Amino acid sequence: MRRSLNNRAKFFEEGSSGPEAHGETYTEVYECYCEDYEPSTKDYTVMTAPAGKKTVTIIIRDNYKEFKPDYNHLFELQSGYFSGTKFNIVNVSPDNSISPQIKIVGEA
Repeated sequence: MRRSLNNRAKFFEEGSSGPEAHGETYTEVYECYCEDYEPSTKDYTVMTAPAGKKTVTIIIRDNYKEFKPDYNHLFELQSGYFSGTKFNIVNVSPDNSISPQIKIVGEA
C-alpha cells in the first residue's frame, strides 16, 4: 500500500525554563513529511485517553539513523485540522507495509 506523505510534522523535546515541571519551552529536534489520519480502534485500545481528547495517528519514514521518535517527544502537524496542536507520543510501532515506516499515535 503506497502512502501519501503529504503533511509535515515537527518533533520537539520539552524543556524547563524554571522551577516548574513544565516550563512550556520546546526545542525542535526533527521535521519530516507524514501521513495523518484518525486513529483506528486498535490505536484507541493502546491509548487510555478519555473521550473528548484530540488524538491523531501519523506515519513517517523510518530514518532510524537520523531520528528515532520516543515517548518524551511531542509532535505538531503543519497543516490540516490539527495544525498547531502539540501531541504527546503515546505509541510508536513499525509499519513495514511497503518500505520501513513508523506509526506514531499521539494525544493532545
